[in-house]
Amino acid sequence: MNLKELRNARRERVEPHIRTLLAQEGCPACIEAAHGETDYFSWLLIETYGFPEWLAEFSTGWGFCQTHGNRLLRRSKAGDQISYVHSYAATRILHQFAEASSGKTLAMGPCPACRSMDEISLRTLVFLRKLLLSADDHARYGRPGLLCFSHFRTLLPWMPWKSVTTLLRQHETALKDAAEAFRKVTAIAGDVSRTSAELTAIMHLTVGHAPRYPIWPAADCDARREARDPVNDYAQLLADSDFCPICIEVRHTWCEWLAWLDDAARDPSVTVDDLLPTCGEHAWALIQHAAPPLRTIVANHLADLTLGRIGSADRALSRPPPKRRPGWKTLRDHLAGNRRRVDNARNITTLPIPCPVCNELNVVRDRMIMLLFALVRQSHCRADFEAGHGLCLKHFHRALTLAPDRATTEILLHTASAKLTALQWELNESLRKRSWSVRPEAGGTEQDA
Repeated sequence: MNLKELRNARRERVEPHIRTLLAQEGCPACIEAAHGETDYFSWLLIETYGFPEWLAEFSTGWGFCQTHGNRLLRRSKAGDQISYVHSYAATRILHQFAEASSGKTLAMGPCPACRSMDEISLRTLVFLRKLLLSADDHARYGRPGLLCFSHFRTLLPWMPWKSVTTLLRQHETALKDAAEAFRKVTAIAGDVSRTSAELTAIMHLTVGHAPRYPIWPAADCDARREARDPVNDYAQLLADSDFCPICIEVRHTWCEWLAWLDDAARDPSVTVDDLLPTCGEHAWALIQHAAPPLRTIVANHLADLTLGRIGSADRALSRPPPKRRPGWKTLRDHLAGNRRRVDNARNITTLPIPCPVCNELNVVRDRMIMLLFALVRQSHCRADFEAGHGLCLKHFHRALTLAPDRATTEILLHTASAKLTALQWELNESLRKRSWSVRPEAGGTEQDA
């Protein structure tokens, strides 16, 4: 079978599957990515964890991101596989640390699971684009399957200019209908359940489907305290043996943000639109944990924001060309003007939408890293930092990108190397004690490594 026959066979297999996705409620790309994520972790724990190519990719990314790492740790019966892959990655990362001590820059790749999910989503969009070029298949789009705005922004630049107007207005109509249905429900019932169909429809059309394993917690009582001593509170966290101190501070900021928004949503005189999340991760976290008034505000804000972006793109398309006398130059200018208007509409649609919550949490992360640089210069704080948990690998890498001085870099590298070396030993010891030949030896705390 030659390459052309392989491509045709693949198309014949995939296109019916895309049509099946279009027959389901929600975003086809999100649904396919969720299915792919399930398959990814299932095969990972069966055989992929032993593939050299995957192990190299896992090590280059310094493990999984927080979301996929959380999902992996839920597979408690796969302790051997989890220990093996992290022990392998620790060896490779420690080698990088040794090179960094001699002045080489540390490089961290993307999370392998995130990269795989992005590839699945892009592949789905590629085949969906081919289907949308057919009139029969285009009629299936939106009945009921429709892309979320995040994936729609990726698809639109690939579509021919004649389809851009149709797709924009199709998404605008669907979102207006969903927003109107949601407002009717809230007007009648007052509050809306986090699982209501009207709320879910708005979320699916704007930020996509909910993450299956969320990582952001509900607000706790401590987040509502009026005042803190940020320097001393953070200095005390350096001696914590269970968690990265920067992770704790970022988590506290999230809880504080959520608690404040919950209280402000009940006060009509307070404006919160400029503080509401626009990314899927934080928007869904608010929907899951916030009180009903804030859920309503978040959903309406996302709908208005997305409709505003689509409306701006539609106005760019609808701008009439200047009137001139007929002639071949006028026709040429008219066609060129059409292309420019379509390009403007695509550019407007694909512009990134900044998330205030992401921005704030990133600012807090960097501020806490800078405070860490100052604290570890003090001998007692450095001793607490070396005795505590230390930084997680993601925040450690971020700390080095902020270019601390040489002395601080050596402290961070020394502490991270010591922590990771001890963790690697515990992982190897836990694997050794699971062998049948050493069953008389009782397992210890290394089993929780």
